Amino acid sequence: MTYEELKKIAQPHIRENDNLPSNSFLLLNQLHIQYKTEHQCSEDFKGKYNPMHDHPAFLYVTNNDKIIYFKTTSRYWNFYVFHEIAHYLLGHEDNSPQNELDANLLACILVAPIENFPTTIKTAQDLSSTCQIPVDRAEEYWQEI
Repeated sequence: MTYEELKKIAQPHIRENDNLPSNSFLLLNQLHIQYKTEHQCSEDFKGKYNPMHDHPAFLYVTNNDKIIYFKTTSRYWNFYVFHEIAHYLLGHEDNSPQNELDANLLACILVAPIENFPTTIKTAQDLSSTCQIPVDRAEEYWQEI
């Protein structure tokens, strides 16, 4: 998807004049998506394969529940939660390379909406450090904006 298409999807979820980085918990609550930590994931998946071993966050959807599990120890946990929210908003059912690219860019738009940028953000590195976005994702976003 293009940046403009993803921006349209993000627009209803952007809080104008909000501080950066945006707060993923506010959007999770708005979307009625539960969130749980890696410790709760271990309990929920006791005796089964634990997806937290391979990922800093993941979206678990059943007929009745939507849960995003995330590692609280990850430096970029807020970004990764937004990444999983992006998969949900985009209706992704797999982690194809294109779906991952789209989820990364939508997550960046949600974490750091350009309309909320302070004047201190002048480079992708500034964006990464201010908004706690992985540098490579911040660079991709910077190229788009």
